[in-house]
Amino acid sequence: MIMLDRITFTGADDSTDHEGLFALLDAYPLAEAGILLGNHEGSPRFPGLAWLEGLLEHCQEKESRLQRQRLSLHLCGRWTEMFLSSRLGSNCGLDALLARYKNVFGRLQLNTHGEIHSIRMPDLLHNLSFVADRCIEVIFQRDGVNDDLFDWVRWTMSQGRSHGHLKVSTLFDLSHGAGKQAAELQKPIQGVYCGYAGGFSPENIGENLRQIDELMAQHGTTTYWVDAETWLMSPDTHRLSLQRAGQYLEVASEHVTRHVRAEFERMRAT
Repeated sequence: MIMLDRITFTGADDSTDHEGLFALLDAYPLAEAGILLGNHEGSPRFPGLAWLEGLLEHCQEKESRLQRQRLSLHLCGRWTEMFLSSRLGSNCGLDALLARYKNVFGRLQLNTHGEIHSIRMPDLLHNLSFVADRCIEVIFQRDGVNDDLFDWVRWTMSQGRSHGHLKVSTLFDLSHGAGKQAAELQKPIQGVYCGYAGGFSPENIGENLRQIDELMAQHGTTTYWVDAETWLMSPDTHRLSLQRAGQYLEVASEHVTRHVRAEFERMRAT
């Protein structure tokens, strides 16, 4: 059965109320909040470290194991460069941050945004093992430029040369954070948990999910996730609108409900 099993909304920043953020996560079981960490902490879409500390405190107050599976950390800019080209523990600060928030984030996304990055393979393998030891899934963007990076990691894993507990997935995203829809959906990769992003909004997510379902059926794939960011921003402040995020989550969740009901009726009829 084809199933959308995660609905990510990205872009919370210092202006986002923690209570409001978790209210959405509580209201929609498939919701995941993507938190960006980049070069411009404290600006729209990029929270500062003080906001992250508030997020950590909120998670600790919740004392729920489920919360960790509802939050993902998306590295951008210099943070992505650090992960790809320098060994964690070499005073870059990223290792300390990941260790501090290991009980907050269940997934770590590397946003390469269609740019060529300097990569040191031995250091990258070391960093992937560091993350695997903390049971954090790693998401590689399939952005049309760095696709071979994910392919190399998968090949390395198949050869038994990376950490045995490492879990990787890939996000098809040719938008590079610009909120533009791809002219054509990319085919899912067999045996890989895949996500789709780029131009999704409350207004178009329903139709996009229908098309992704059809693509999944054609290629024999089952579960996938979607991620929306740009079109969830308020047009006035260019910051995340929890109202628009809620509308997006509502439409996507209704799609799942209809799909499950249709499958249930099909099974009853056979």
